[in-house]
Amino acid sequence: MVHTCCLLFLGLVAQIWEVISSTFPTADTNFEWRFAMVRLTALTATFGAVIAFPFTIVRLALNRQDADTATQALFNDKIDTAVSGLHAQRQITKWAEPERPTGWEDDVTRRNGAIDRLLGLAKEESESAPRIAQMLSVYVKELSREYPAKTPQQTDDLNPHREWAHNLSFNRSDMQNAVQVLRKLRAETG
Repeated sequence: MVHTCCLLFLGLVAQIWEVISSTFPTADTNFEWRFAMVRLTALTATFGAVIAFPFTIVRLALNRQDADTATQALFNDKIDTAVSGLHAQRQITKWAEPERPTGWEDDVTRRNGAIDRLLGLAKEESESAPRIAQMLSVYVKELSREYPAKTPQQTDDLNPHREWAHNLSFNRSDMQNAVQVLRKLRAETG
């Protein structure tokens, strides 16, 4: 690259010297003088392109890096939005009570939506699946404190155990959805 630049620069200087040192064109040398000007223009354009080429490569690399950073930032924003939906609550008014008190309760519908968005993000970018699985595991673990696991009766007979297992249900649909998404993530990404 350096040798090419040096040769082009020397050729450009030689061509400029030839144009300067030649006399003004006459009827006899008009064609030669025009040809010298065309060579000067071509050498100048080529020299400029060779000088600009490394800067163009560097600029393209920096633009690519900026695009990758912006893509990663957008993905992180999507995850942050979904995770913020995992603790969504809504205000309620208890109309059945005479004082009609207001309070807050978990918005299970929005939480289920957030869990589904996290599954979609894991499918969109599979290398983020362990990170998403960890977030959902923490979510289920924290809810399990409020809604502990049910324990079967202590008996050696299998029939009550079967009936107990058959009648098991989740206390909350968002817990069930989170556990199912964790299973899907494990099946898809290992």
